[in-house]
Amino acid sequence: MDSYGLSWRRSGNCAATLEKIREVGIENFESFYTALKYFFLDLDGHLFNEPVNFKAHGLFDYPSIVKYPMDFSTIKKKLSLNAYEGEAEFQGDMNLVFDNCILYHGTDRDLGKIALQMKTEFNAMFIK
Repeated sequence: MDSYGLSWRRSGNCAATLEKIREVGIENFESFYTALKYFFLDLDGHLFNEPVNFKAHGLFDYPSIVKYPMDFSTIKKKLSLNAYEGEAEFQGDMNLVFDNCILYHGTDRDLGKIALQMKTEFNAMFIK
């Protein structure tokens, strides 16, 4: 664990979930749920599971920097409502989660490094 108590590793269930993603590919709503589950299961995934509570964390400049907040629970809700018209829209929201973190924290801080790592891994799922 690093100084923030972040693990930088995956939970045991992630390997099986990633194998399922590789098996079926990212091309339909079921695979969107599977991809989202993979990042929920990540030991650092809790950082992105809910909207940023910037007031509780004293991040009062957050709304002026991050104009379009996004988190995994919002994505899950949109999936359950069939709000995504396709892969590109889902991929855009997932990348927005990571991009917002990188925008706010930068890539030199641990949170930004985690977001960059997860973004890279997520986008690799779309390479065929």
